[in-house]
Amino acid sequence: MSVQAMKFVTVTGPLPEFEAVVRQCVVDRPFHPESVLQVMHRNNHLRSLNMPNQVMPLLRQAEEVLTRLELEPEYRPFAEGADLEEGQRYLDDLTQQLDQMDQWEEALRQEARPLQVGLFRDNELLLWYELSIAQPYVPEGANPENYPQAERAYWIRPEEVVMEPGHKYTEACIYTDELGRQLVR
Repeated sequence: MSVQAMKFVTVTGPLPEFEAVVRQCVVDRPFHPESVLQVMHRNNHLRSLNMPNQVMPLLRQAEEVLTRLELEPEYRPFAEGADLEEGQRYLDDLTQQLDQMDQWEEALRQEARPLQVGLFRDNELLLWYELSIAQPYVPEGANPENYPQAERAYWIRPEEVVMEPGHKYTEACIYTDELGRQLVR
């Protein structure tokens, strides 16, 4: 059998079959693969597994954004000419906007903290409503100061309530001041 030089070999397939090929071809020595580090300088698109992965920090940041937005990841093809710096700028901007929204929501929650809204049946508490914060809608390119911000926070019932006949149901808002005094409306 003569020895022939191979330029590049790609082996794909199910893992058990791949292991069998490696055992038969590499371990039993019918061919002698070169170290990838010796070949890499000739093939710019190859990267060693022990070299730092430039994409991994971007991927982790994208996963964090998806988690914060409560979205599931899905594959989308890359735009032609997209590069890592452009992806990093996009994710940094998105993360900054999410941080600003979180700060804005926390500020609203602090303003509403002395308020509690509940549903009562026959003057007994059935459940407390939850405060929900909505980002105010401002059309693109419009001045946000021209849009009222009064309806940014609202109360929602956290669960469905079946109202049974023969009972009196009321909603009440309780305001607690800094001295602990309460006003019920």
